Amino acid sequence: MSPYLVSPVTNCGRSCVGLDVEPASANLLSEAREGPEAVGEREALSDGNSTRDALRGLFARLAAGEREALGEVYDLAATRLYGLALWRTGDPADAEEVVQEVFVRLAERHERLADVHDPIGWLLTVTHRAAVDRLRRRRVRAAEPIESCGYLVAPGGEPERRLDAARASRELAHLPPPQREVLFLHHFLGLSFAAIGAVVGAPLFTVASRHRLGIARLRRRFVEEESR
Repeated sequence: MSPYLVSPVTNCGRSCVGLDVEPASANLLSEAREGPEAVGEREALSDGNSTRDALRGLFARLAAGEREALGEVYDLAATRLYGLALWRTGDPADAEEVVQEVFVRLAERHERLADVHDPIGWLLTVTHRAAVDRLRRRRVRAAEPIESCGYLVAPGGEPERRLDAARASRELAHLPPPQREVLFLHHFLGLSFAAIGAVVGAPLFTVASRHRLGIARLRRRFVEEESR
């Protein structure tokens, strides 16, 4: 069984889904504190061959009219899509709406899915665009603080791991959405900068810059906390 387990999280005020990402949380915090040389080997969550092959098969079934395959796509991908939407919109309720929009679009355009060669990339791209659109349309309203949504969780295991996961959620919440999004896709979904650029529609150097600025901002926060 994969070490990355889907876990329910209910401290958002609404029911949301959590992603157990113990190694990724520790690596992100280590890079922010000590630089990239302190980071261990990253483990990809979303673009492994098994997930990619499974989604290709499910997309082919959807294209052939097998609507029940939609639920299987949801089981495989919804947690990752919710995470991207959450870190982009900064609002758990908006993130849930974005994921719903993505799956409605998936159902409505099912006949086109046979030509999709990278299903997880396609899903992440659609999620990114839907999240950006929702931000543009959003009315001014009180939103649940993103740091109160413990999306990145560590069920059981070592207390230090649980603290790493909780702190990763809290620290990411303080970054601007474009930086938050890049760090999530790179550290927690294992995407390369080139793959992230394809998802968010940005050049490679822009993605790398957002990552660098996000890490630098996290590092400043650590320095400020330690100097208090």
